Amino acid sequence: MTTADVRSDKPNLDLAREFTRAIGMPTMNIGLLIGVVGAVLVLLRSPLMHWYIPYYGPVLVIFGAAAYFRTESMSGKAARWGVVVAFGTGGAISISHWASLLLTSAPVTVSPETLNSFAFYLMAGPALLVPAALALLRPGWTPLIVVPAILSLATASMIGHGVFGMQYMREAMNATPGTTMLEGVLVLGVVLCSATLLMIALQRAMRILRR
Repeated sequence: MTTADVRSDKPNLDLAREFTRAIGMPTMNIGLLIGVVGAVLVLLRSPLMHWYIPYYGPVLVIFGAAAYFRTESMSGKAARWGVVVAFGTGGAISISHWASLLLTSAPVTVSPETLNSFAFYLMAGPALLVPAALALLRPGWTPLIVVPAILSLATASMIGHGVFGMQYMREAMNATPGTTMLEGVLVLGVVLCSATLLMIALQRAMRILRR
């Protein structure tokens, strides 16, 4: 095995860091736009604000900042703590949910919904606490930690908000009570933002890898 072959097996951290910075700023900008949509839904007291849209935007802003700014800078340090809090809070909430199911003295009706919720929270709790601990203990890893989270959130939003948004739009077009076209358009706007973020990430990843 030649020296060149040995080197090719090592991850290129310079390229990885360049990729995190390349998608960091677009993530922040798209997160701000989604945050505005979430704020409008809150002001309208729309039931759609329970689709996690008001939280989705700010989390993208925090993760985008953590991907873009150097961890040695003040902005990078603030973003890192935001990442720790975001992951840690999500993990703690998830663990509290499944812990309450385990520790409750009240009878729990076993249903597919209950089992699905239990399985989700059981997986989500530790899954979120691990990156929180890594960002806390290894600040320099933060940009590499948040990029998969950004892409996962955007994918989940594009699929989840897309499916439910289209269903909601059909109901609004049929004048179903409690639905409005404006709310449906806002949710589909979030879907468009998420899809745009994924396309930007793919385009910039391909540009970097072609060098």
